[in-house]
Amino acid sequence: MRRNTNDPCNPERRPQDCFCQGRPYVSGCSPCGPCAPPCVPCVKGDPGPPGPVGPPGPVGPQGPEGLQGIRGAQGTAGIQGPQGPQGVKGDPGPAGAKGDKGDPGPAGAKGDKGDPGPAGAKGDPGPTAISSSYLEVLASGQTIANNADVEFSVADNAGTDFTFTAPGKEIRINSKGLYLVEWNMSLAAGSPVARAGIFAGGSTASTAASAATVGILSSGTLVNVTATPVTISLRNFSGAAITIADGTGAKNSAASVRILRFANKVDTAPAP
Repeated sequence: MRRNTNDPCNPERRPQDCFCQGRPYVSGCSPCGPCAPPCVPCVKGDPGPPGPVGPPGPVGPQGPEGLQGIRGAQGTAGIQGPQGPQGVKGDPGPAGAKGDKGDPGPAGAKGDKGDPGPAGAKGDPGPTAISSSYLEVLASGQTIANNADVEFSVADNAGTDFTFTAPGKEIRINSKGLYLVEWNMSLAAGSPVARAGIFAGGSTASTAASAATVGILSSGTLVNVTATPVTISLRNFSGAAITIADGTGAKNSAASVRILRFANKVDTAPAP
């Protein structure tokens, strides 16, 4: 509110607001009540010229923080900083897709020989076996009485089906089977008409006769052996003694007997 400085009773009137009859301020004027004589009631004079600017007052206390300003425009990017230290190893990523098959590598070096494997299971019976035997005996020149046998001194044997001990007159057959028996003898000059043959198992099995008194007698027969042993001999059935002489043929023998066992099937398969 503006002060009424023309009211002499205004308690807000200041002494400098008073002057008497246009005269300069009288310090004796009362701020309230009538002016002391010879003063008349104080009236406000015209404002004086502005005084000089006073010295700056002391700095006041800091005011409260103002409101946040609006966000400024983004500044330009700074230069790239130095590379940082390597980070810790991350977890493995998922497996990638299977790649194409590569080319075969070179052959490796030959490995060491392995230990022998375990024995295999027993196999099935093998095929049927075939067996055969052979014997040949030779005699040198000699005289053979009637109903007597030729004595042999040399033997050639293959197999286990025969037994013969030289010198000897009998050949023993040890195995059942079918045998081919062949014989021959060379008659010396001056012998009677001769007749001879194989004596097998106590009976005559093969004979041959000659009308001459010199030459070769020979024959052969099959002997089926169903019970063993069976003895074989070459016997004189002429009714008189005959003489045989070493010949000029193979092995230069005076007589020979050859026995061959036919191939015999041996079934090794187990019974059903």
